[in-house]
Amino acid sequence: MIKPIVITDRKRKGRGFSLGEIKEAGVDIRKAKKLGFLVDRRRKTVYEENIRKLKELLKPPKPVKKKAVKEKISEEKPIKKETIEKEKKKAVKPRKKEEKKEKEILITEIKGVGKKTSEKLEKAGIKTVNDLLSSDTKNIAEKSGISEKKIEKLKENAKELL
Repeated sequence: MIKPIVITDRKRKGRGFSLGEIKEAGVDIRKAKKLGFLVDRRRKTVYEENIRKLKELLKPPKPVKKKAVKEKISEEKPIKKETIEKEKKKAVKPRKKEEKKEKEILITEIKGVGKKTSEKLEKAGIKTVNDLLSSDTKNIAEKSGISEKKIEKLKENAKELL
């Protein structure tokens, strides 16, 4: 909300522009409210400072000169080819890592694996479907405490995901 300045013994922010100030600025009261100007219908005073402030706020913003923008761009230092190539190489590496992460499927997505089973498998060092399929059933059974039959069923369900 835009507030006017009220002059008494000292200047202070008022509670709204008076009706006289708004009319002097050439604005309709409804339009002033829509624009966010506070209107104080009780005030009768008209201050030139507030009228100037209203007129300034109603002026459209000045357009930016295109020449000034072009000059700023031309003043910048030219970019070396070496730095561009380095940035391209850096940008390529994370993409490969992201692709690998997408291929890795978590254990929790396997049918038959709940919270407790996933915790047991993680203790055994198995976090993804690929880890489960690549490791030995007996080894997992010893480390996790899950029966070999259940691990075999989990492996079958894991193959369906791939």
